[in-house]
Amino acid sequence: MFKHKGRRWCIKEQAVFLKQLGQLLEKGYAFLHALEFLQIQLSQEKQQDIQVAIDALKNGDSLYKVFCRMQMHSDLLSYLYFSERHGDIAFALQKGSVLLSRKQKRKEELKKILRYPIFLSIFLLFIFIIFHTVLLPQFTALYTGFQEKPSPIIILLLTFIKLVPVLLGAVVFLFLFMSIGYWWYFKKMSPIKQMNFLLKIPGIKRLCLSLNSQYFASQLSILLSSGLSVLEALALIERQNHHPFFQYEASCIKQMLINGEALETVIEARGYFEAQLAYVIMHGQANGTLANELSDYSEIIVERLEGSINTLFTVIQPIIFAAVGITVMILYLSMMLPMFKMIHSI
Repeated sequence: MFKHKGRRWCIKEQAVFLKQLGQLLEKGYAFLHALEFLQIQLSQEKQQDIQVAIDALKNGDSLYKVFCRMQMHSDLLSYLYFSERHGDIAFALQKGSVLLSRKQKRKEELKKILRYPIFLSIFLLFIFIIFHTVLLPQFTALYTGFQEKPSPIIILLLTFIKLVPVLLGAVVFLFLFMSIGYWWYFKKMSPIKQMNFLLKIPGIKRLCLSLNSQYFASQLSILLSSGLSVLEALALIERQNHHPFFQYEASCIKQMLINGEALETVIEARGYFEAQLAYVIMHGQANGTLANELSDYSEIIVERLEGSINTLFTVIQPIIFAAVGITVMILYLSMMLPMFKMIHSI
């Protein structure tokens, strides 16, 4: 037994390590031999983590428990939990590596898209503060001195500048309110209530159905491929604790199957999965290829989600730049129009 004390491995480090480990296992390396081979190529801190893991494995701990203490990603632990009992460890490590690599790629893409707009937004906020605290009072004093009423467009622009701090304050307040609501209300819900709540949100509902279908199809496929029956696979999913919702859902589905209902009917009736999943199950059972079809269906969902995310990323950046550009134009007009107006009146 050991307690992990080092810095948690980032997603990128985990993905690379898992990919290399899975490849060595597929080449015929013994597990401990593969760990020792990879250990010498890591940083000193990571070498210590691997050495502690090797010692724990030699003392009889399972790889799943060792990776849990190393705080590996929950998606990897979920795959490993099932594969270590009734599956292929090398496949689980490779699959986990692919999933983590995809997560890291999406994270980097999002950072790349948002980095420059966020910098511009902070810069614009600084300009707004200066304009509101320094220039706006000066323009007001000048108009008072000239005893001239500003034009409607200038009034509109100056009013916009005045409202910006209020709008920013409202956004910050809304963010804090949602954060507090998440930690004090949503997090305290049971997993099934959390899912029911999310499914009531139109934009989130479709995403949740896709993610639920992908996870369930992927895990069930792995377990069925190892020779388990559907009931045995559901019982194993019920015992894992990384995804409480599926722990509860597997229990419900298993009980309904024991009561004599067909799996595709149960999936369709539950309402937590895509309608296509029930058809895939029915078609796979009819052809005796349920495990393969579930695996292929899971990959199709992943590809579809990645396509949607890429499309979303390509839309977000132009919108942000357009908003920043419009804001810059408004600031420019707010400064220049009053000056032109006063010069014209002299």
